[in-house]
Amino acid sequence: MSRVRGLGYDRVAEMVVELVRDREIYPNAPLRLVTAEARYPASARFARATLADIGAAIGDAFPIVEAIPPGVTVNLSLTGPASAAPSQPGYQFFNRERTSSITIMANRLAVDTTAYTRWEEFREILRRAVEAVEQFSGDLVGVERIGLRYMDEVRLPEHATLTIQEWRPYISEDLLPAAVVREGSTARTFMCLITLATGDESELTLRYGPMDGNIIGEGPLRLPRGLRADSFFLIDIDSYWATQQPHEHGAGDVLRIADHLHEPVRMAFETSITDRLRVEVLRKEPS
Repeated sequence: MSRVRGLGYDRVAEMVVELVRDREIYPNAPLRLVTAEARYPASARFARATLADIGAAIGDAFPIVEAIPPGVTVNLSLTGPASAAPSQPGYQFFNRERTSSITIMANRLAVDTTAYTRWEEFREILRRAVEAVEQFSGDLVGVERIGLRYMDEVRLPEHATLTIQEWRPYISEDLLPAAVVREGSTARTFMCLITLATGDESELTLRYGPMDGNIIGEGPLRLPRGLRADSFFLIDIDSYWATQQPHEHGAGDVLRIADHLHEPVRMAFETSITDRLRVEVLRKEPS
């Protein structure tokens, strides 16, 4: 902060624009799914809102709607198929391409996309979702958790199956264990988890490891690049805020927390990969 003191608001705003402009957007980014979520206790105020109320608050950009019945929700799994768990009723609104959605339930709101480009555009959808809830029910009462999740499937062209040794030129050496467990044996798969404190009530969890198939399968959201059955390296970044003392949060509060959670995400990804991956894969136009 001391570096910008005395520069004036206009110059600081210009510096922010320059930073955003200079942030590289990879043509062949490995992102498969990005999710923003807020969880809070179920409120009676939600029960009074009709589909028409919620749809009008969200606007015309998400015209396709599917009801979410009580008792059904989908949880992603790193080791097996998706599972179902109890949930409150709600609605999922899709854009016309079915690549982005806004889910609003009695105890949860979420924004999902399989066509992520940059934070500013995704944040605008999140703003729309939070303000929609605020419009028909007031502030979110008792917010317990706000999270951002970025799931990357790093794949190499024309490589069906890769060993840990073959991933070494593309994935940071800091993430890879010794490839040789004993003489004549080479480890092929593993899954690691690292949790870092990013604030008083916020953390970032990094899950990573080589896998086969797809972490994101067929579902309500369209996958622009389709499914593949070969090897990929998972980089799963979950940046979240959780509190033991829930209280009311307005749209501005949720967005400020989301901005804070987003700050370490890019660094977590960039420090997980090498320049060779950037040059040979990420900066290439997708085939």
